[in-house]
Amino acid sequence: MVKDLHYVAEQRGVLFGLCLGRARELEADEDTAKTALIEERDELKDRCFDLQTSLLKALAKLGGQKDRETTGHEKTSSVPAPSEHDESVDPDTPIESTEGDNRTKTKGKSAKIADPERFTDGKTPRFTAWKGAMMRKLKGNADHYENEAGRFGYAVSWIGGQALELLEPYLEPGSVNEMTTVDEVMRFLEKNYTDPTAIRKAKNEFLDLKMEPAGDYRDFVTKFVHLAAKAGVAKEDWKDEFNRRLSARLQRGMMRDFIDDSVDFDEYQQLGFQFALQNSQLDKTTKTSSGGGTGKAKDKTREGSTAPATGGGRAKSATPAMTQEEKEQLMTEGKCFYCKEVGHNSRNCAKKLAARISRMQAQQQAQQQTTEPTQVATEQEN
Repeated sequence: MVKDLHYVAEQRGVLFGLCLGRARELEADEDTAKTALIEERDELKDRCFDLQTSLLKALAKLGGQKDRETTGHEKTSSVPAPSEHDESVDPDTPIESTEGDNRTKTKGKSAKIADPERFTDGKTPRFTAWKGAMMRKLKGNADHYENEAGRFGYAVSWIGGQALELLEPYLEPGSVNEMTTVDEVMRFLEKNYTDPTAIRKAKNEFLDLKMEPAGDYRDFVTKFVHLAAKAGVAKEDWKDEFNRRLSARLQRGMMRDFIDDSVDFDEYQQLGFQFALQNSQLDKTTKTSSGGGTGKAKDKTREGSTAPATGGGRAKSATPAMTQEEKEQLMTEGKCFYCKEVGHNSRNCAKKLAARISRMQAQQQAQQQTTEPTQVATEQEN
């Protein structure tokens, strides 16, 4: 015992170093254990978030699954279930299971509207188009969702990629800025995926819009409608704005229809297609007739093919303009302003359309008659 005490006294420095080293080892083990626990905690949080996302998607799919089950049940409900004592049914024969068609209107439920595309990065599809499709789906199939949670789950299930990553912090339950409604999601995505200056840009582009003399009419109409709607131009002003931006040649040819108040924008721009096609055909005829001549002959051809300055070569109507009293009388009697017959209005009048076609044909014939003498002169000169 005494020897042991003497040994401890002599070796106290060594023993102290061993104890200190062991203590440090224990501290290092404790730090390692803490790090492992933190990593495990973070991993569990990630798994919980993944489970939450999966749950939201499952809630959204649940509505569609219930629809299919309901449809299948309705289709098979007319067939009685086999009874234990029913000898007419073979117990070994399987009962056919029929799934309902989602596009068919089920009893008590609206017909299923097609699902929108998945919204990911705001490029394809763009947010405005995706939002419109999603809101039409939620409104048209409102009876497919029991509450706002079902609507919310369905909308979130069609968000992915960058957009979902941006939205994830707001989907975590209990978070300060947790979102629970479709409107909140739409407002958030709109702020991040729409250009705040888009309306101003559309207004500027609309002000600068003008149809080129040789421009494509269909492209012009498409661009006009897009910019007018985006810039917030009132629909009742579209006809005036559209006519102001047409080429001078189309303005002359469509003047009669422009001043006709019974012709709205939709009908007016449709008539423009006919005039644009007619002008295109006349241009091809003129180009063909003057293709082999000299510069002087071509100049003559151009002069001969110039459209009349007023009315586009259309015959003037022999019918005098109606007074306001006459219009009111026709409206009271439910008659057409053009043919004064019952059953339709001037916009849908077959006689009015036939008269327009006749005027267009007469204008084309007059134009061709003008170019023919020039073509003969060109051939003689050659």
